[in-house]
Amino acid sequence: MSVNLIAEEAGVGIATMYRHFPTRDDLLLGVAADFRDSIVAVAERAATEMAADAGTGWAAFVRDMAALRPGALMPELAAHAVDGPNSSDFAAFRAEVVAAVERVLDTARRAGLVRADVSATRFQLGLATITRPLPAARIPELDDHEQWLVEVYLRGMRP
Repeated sequence: MSVNLIAEEAGVGIATMYRHFPTRDDLLLGVAADFRDSIVAVAERAATEMAADAGTGWAAFVRDMAALRPGALMPELAAHAVDGPNSSDFAAFRAEVVAAVERVLDTARRAGLVRADVSATRFQLGLATITRPLPAARIPELDDHEQWLVEVYLRGMRP
């Protein structure tokens, strides 16, 4: 996606975009930081909800994580996380996300809701696969496809 299109989608001028993010790498790092913050917030909310009702909180966590649409972001971010000039920052963000997701998974495992072989990385890659953008063509049968896949994913992680 071009920086011009990103600025247009954000509702700002290109000069404003470049003032805040002088390079494409800076922009991607900003997106990654925001994505990390969103995931950590979802995980913290899930921890609270799971303390009251583990099953309901776990299901909400999976649905909320899917709603972040990681499949739309991860391919672009992954390339820069390894080879980009900010790779150490990306590694730190990833470590924070993995730790937050792992805490939720630990609670879900103890409650008997998740198989032992579901790691934070596997969990996130599964959601990224489910939420990959589909072709832009309007296919009515696909309207609820992602939600259906998330429900199948939830059931598939049970012990």
